Formats: sequence, structure tokens, C-alpha cells
Amino acid sequence: MKPYQQQNHYEILEVPPGASEEQIRTAYQSAMTVFGEDALGIYSLVEGAQAEDFRLRLKSACTVLLDGGQREAYDRALGFPTPPPAAAVSSPVPAEPVDALPAPVAEAPSGGKSSGDGFSPFGSATPAVVAPQAPPPAAVAVPEPVPPAPTPARSLPPRPRFLDIAPEVEFNGELLRRIREESGRTLVQVADTTRITRSHLENVEADRYSALPAPVYLRGILVNLARELGLDPMRVSKSYLALAKATTDPKLTDA
Repeated sequence: MKPYQQQNHYEILEVPPGASEEQIRTAYQSAMTVFGEDALGIYSLVEGAQAEDFRLRLKSACTVLLDGGQREAYDRALGFPTPPPAAAVSSPVPAEPVDALPAPVAEAPSGGKSSGDGFSPFGSATPAVVAPQAPPPAAVAVPEPVPPAPTPARSLPPRPRFLDIAPEVEFNGELLRRIREESGRTLVQVADTTRITRSHLENVEADRYSALPAPVYLRGILVNLARELGLDPMRVSKSYLALAKATTDPKLTDA
């Protein structure tokens, strides 16, 4: 994973380019829960200047992506395709009212010559026959769309309290996996409640240190995971980071 100084707004919030406003706000709030000024994710192991710079980048990313104009310009600068404008919906034009036409009236007989004299018994003018006009079509009522039924929320097992684990125990991925499974939680459930991506959780449980993010991010992941499993966040993060450092992975030796 790139250092956070080189990440774009979507990467630093860990949301896709097409994320909705709700997804952006949720990702920002989750990140600030971990990296806020009073959060356990940045206790003494993180320098204050680095934490403050990261928070400023989070706020800047959220501000730009929640503003329609700024986000569109930002996406163009990144080379993302601009979404097509919404198609205009043409409103039906009401039919103009048709004036009622008077019914033809026959002229009264003139009482003059008989038909045998070559005259019409109704006078010299023959009334014109007007074809009846069809009434305007009746308006068709369009039913309003029915909103979809809300999806019922998934019920999760209650979060356990801090578990009593011997002081000499080291927290590696295998132990964290066993504790999660014994609590009745799946990876999907833990990812939903902690906002940690499933791939990060899988890499933590498999001790794939080279696939994990930088220490400043990894510490926040471990703190949130420990809280969800009812473990001491400070103890879990220190123990896991120490094991990761002992592997002499160049990316984690300075943790």
C-alpha cells in the first residue's frame, strides 16, 4: 500500500471512486474514530505531527468528495470518466380544449313554390352538414412508484467483554482467528461492524505481514479488531506489532 502522503482522496478514505455521499461520510467517521485526537489508535506510538497531518488529509478528502463541483473537477484531474447527465423527462402536454360546435339547425320552410316548380321546400340555401368532433382523450393516471421494502438488519452476536488471557500470551493471527470464531462472528460480520475491509482482516489472521498496510494504519486496524473481540486494544496492538517487527519485514521494522 502506498504511503498516505501519496494516496488520492478515495484511497485515503478507502472508498471506491463511485462511492455515494453516505459511504464517504461513514468512511470519514470511521477513520476519525480510529485516528481522532483522543482515539486509542494514535496513542504514544504515533508522532503528534504525523497524526495531525493524517487527520487534515482525511478532512480535505471528505470536503472535496462531498462537494459536487469540486468532486467532478477532482475526478477529471484523476482521469476518471464523468458520469453522463440525467436524461430529461418530457412532461406530457395537456390537450388544448376543443370549443363545442353548435349542432346544425335546419331552416324553416319558406312556404313558396312546390317542388315541382324547381324550388326547394326549405328555401334556396341547403344547410351544411358538420361532422361531429371526437372528444379529447381522457388523461391516464400513472401510479406512483412503490418504494422497495427495507432490508432487515442482520442480527449480530453481542460483543464480549475483555477476555481473561494470560499475560505471557502473544497475540498472533491464529489466536485472533480462534477468538473470533469462538465468539460466533464471521469475517463479514466483523468487517461490517468495524468498517475494516475483509482483505485486511484475512491478512491479519494469516500473519501475512507483507500484505498489511503501514504501521500507522495497521495499529488502528488492530485496535478496532480488539475492541470488537472484547480484548485489550493496547495489549493486542503492541503484541501483534512486536511479532510483525520480529519478522524483519523492511516495511515494519520502524514500527
